[in-house]
Amino acid sequence: MTQKNYKGREIDLGDLIINICKRPAMYCGYSNFGKAAAFIEGFAYANDESDELKEFSFWIGTKFGLPRNVAWFSNLEEKHLNEEDALAQLPVLFAEFRNSKNE
Repeated sequence: MTQKNYKGREIDLGDLIINICKRPAMYCGYSNFGKAAAFIEGFAYANDESDELKEFSFWIGTKFGLPRNVAWFSNLEEKHLNEEDALAQLPVLFAEFRNSKNE
């Protein structure tokens, strides 16, 4: 797990995903999967963690039989027809992805 120091606190990308998906409006101003995904992408890019999200994109594509060269959020939107499901499944899938890397 990658942890970055932000204003004296350690922030893990997985923990951030959990928190954003629980309360997206608090982080993004709206309860919207697209805005939450943009926030996560921005955080990852700013903290040099975008490689992990690229790996996650490939993993999501493989898991669901969707294109592997498409961003994770696009494939999740394709798989889950409503935003609430996508927000609920994202932390579960990201944890599963990380666990698969450790096997």
